[in-house]
Amino acid sequence: MSTSTDTPLTLFWSPGACSFVPHVALCETGLKFDLVLAKVGHRTKEFEAINPKRRVPVLVMNNEIITEMAAVLTAIATAAPEAHIFGQTPLEKIHVYEWLNYLSTTAHGQIIAEIWRTERFTNNKEIYPQLRAKGY
Repeated sequence: MSTSTDTPLTLFWSPGACSFVPHVALCETGLKFDLVLAKVGHRTKEFEAINPKRRVPVLVMNNEIITEMAAVLTAIATAAPEAHIFGQTPLEKIHVYEWLNYLSTTAHGQIIAEIWRTERFTNNKEIYPQLRAKGY
């Protein structure tokens, strides 16, 4: 995959969501990019057509749609290898993937969901406070 700094990238993001991470990564690389608001709870039909999973981040690069945090960050790192956002050595890159997997499967998928998306675990609204407390 290659891109030039003249080829704009588009990042779909939402305030307070994990899409903040690729936003920072793009700023660090110096790549030209556009931000498109895809606010949680207010996703448009256009956004759903781009990403049926209805989740951010979404990166559009060279007309390719890239979803999921590790893939989005890998695309950014590949587009700007001189920025070394995934480290400089193979072992540093391995540890970046290790951390990304932990964040996406454990921290984000379980802990954060217990706090902000308790309905994923149960329809019983009476126990939402207990689930949120467990997430904290």
